[in-house]
Amino acid sequence: MSRYPPIDPASHYGPAMLAMADWLRGQSQNVWLAATADINWGFAVPLLQWVIAQPQCDLGVAAQIFWLGNPSEVADPRDTWRDDDGDENHDLVRAIARNAAAGQYRDCRLAPCSEDVAFEMRQFGRLRHAYPDHVLPFTVAPALLGPFGASPTAGALAFRTDPAVRALFSALGTDFG
Repeated sequence: MSRYPPIDPASHYGPAMLAMADWLRGQSQNVWLAATADINWGFAVPLLQWVIAQPQCDLGVAAQIFWLGNPSEVADPRDTWRDDDGDENHDLVRAIARNAAAGQYRDCRLAPCSEDVAFEMRQFGRLRHAYPDHVLPFTVAPALLGPFGASPTAGALAFRTDPAVRALFSALGTDFG
């Protein structure tokens, strides 16, 4: 059993996700916010599931992961796959929606830092406008719509220059260039 559920240590990227979780555990929420914007979702959704389950996870971090998870795709009535519970990204979006509705994210000190978040929020608004009667497969808690706290501090990005941390990200398919 993994010491960081839902990360499977036997999976191909399990050891890399466990190493990243170990590193994140000792970092501030500012760093979590910046790091989750950089993580390669193609390999690390279980790591993001671990992040959103942590009691210290700031609402800004959870909201950023929610919006980067493309909830418009999950909620789009034109797509027939949305009943498929096997998609990690979709499960992640639904889990954050449930957690936020239940008030799990008590602190809201940070604002999502990815430009993609604003884009996805607009896309979601367009979808809701185009299909106002469509019943969503999840409830979007008002907290996920903002307002949010402050932007992360500039120091939160310092990890990008640390060779050891760059190696953690590289093991999960992220290259900072």
